[in-house]
Amino acid sequence: MGQELVFSDGKIIWGMNYHGSLCPFSLHPLNPDVETTEEDVYEFLKECLKMIPEEKPFRGPEEFENENLIYVNKIDEFCDETNFNGEERIFLKSGRKDPIPVYRLLYNGGYVDLENKENLPQQKKTASKVRIEFEITKKYMSQV
Repeated sequence: MGQELVFSDGKIIWGMNYHGSLCPFSLHPLNPDVETTEEDVYEFLKECLKMIPEEKPFRGPEEFENENLIYVNKIDEFCDETNFNGEERIFLKSGRKDPIPVYRLLYNGGYVDLENKENLPQQKKTASKVRIEFEITKKYMSQV
């Protein structure tokens, strides 16, 4: 479970919260299709989260895949693009017809300071820039 807040001039202007986890039994050692570990899934997720789209800075790209895993991020915007919710999923490629779901996360958030709606374009730009800088900082801090 997590939460992110973006401040401007000492006021919260944007926020997001999220909760996710691995799907039960999807990576169970008795599953003959699985050669991927929990660590593989979380490393893949970190890779996806480094590709935050600037125009929609919530989680990762709409789709991404590597040789074993598929990342899908479905975003729903509502209320004049001031609020959003979404679902992030990771699937394991297998010999079966359909990939196996291995991870799911739900998130929601939006712009908080709507009293001054005329400032919304600037708030969006500030929130996007700060969120991307935050993710880049997290990336480099994890390598130290």
